[in-house]
Amino acid sequence: MNIKKSLMLYAFLTLAAILTLSCAGTKQDTSSLPGFVPVSEEIFMGTELSKEYNTNTPLVNNEPLLQYLNDLADSLSRYAEVQSFDCKVYVVDMPDLNHFSFPGGHIYIYRGLIEASQNLNEIVFVISHEIAHISARDGLERIYSMYPYAFAAQSVLGYNPEITTQIIEKLFSNESILNYGRESELSADEKAIEYTFRANYNPKGIIKNLENINTAILNSPSLVSLMLKTHPLPERRLSNINQDIDRLVITSTLVENTPEFTTLKSTLSE
Repeated sequence: MNIKKSLMLYAFLTLAAILTLSCAGTKQDTSSLPGFVPVSEEIFMGTELSKEYNTNTPLVNNEPLLQYLNDLADSLSRYAEVQSFDCKVYVVDMPDLNHFSFPGGHIYIYRGLIEASQNLNEIVFVISHEIAHISARDGLERIYSMYPYAFAAQSVLGYNPEITTQIIEKLFSNESILNYGRESELSADEKAIEYTFRANYNPKGIIKNLENINTAILNSPSLVSLMLKTHPLPERRLSNINQDIDRLVITSTLVENTPEFTTLKSTLSE
């Protein structure tokens, strides 16, 4: 058997094994599936998704602001359980109060979310929330559960860009990779509170963030339509968040805002 046929056979057998693991019973636990995927492949997949998304998405090109947010993400990621990923922050030039991340470290914050924030600690929590998803490999788990064959083929036959296109096209649909589920979202909130607090920021910023979302639901629902497709309703999160924050000793030494952030926020539209 020549090398090409051997590779094809290996790909087929790998794919069959993965599909068997993915489909063996309705109660199959898929939480361990990402363990079969090397971090290098996850980073590659996330980078390709980011490139595809950026191609057709307006992004803010404000270097001082982006540098500030990326430095912030770098400092917060030091508290994550998994530190194999270099986070990069993008600002989407749209008024929505939305944020999400791709596997491997690509974090997206919408302009409207920054504009609606009163203090830096609101944005700190958002970045921490996404770092928690990245560290937990939640995005990879979603992709793996939906496209297990993509990783089997990629490992042996090379990357298939059609998978990236399919994922981006469904990004804000019911079958999106961003629909992590209630437990994953609450876990990301809990970890984000920890990261925020350990980095010396006041974690109560998330409360204001969710209040802004609640206000938008009532007065400007179009601004949160994307957010609500990929995150639980604010009231479902607030109860858990308040319990987690109540366990901490909140002092006046925790940072809520900085003059630098206020200045950079004012240049957002430049």
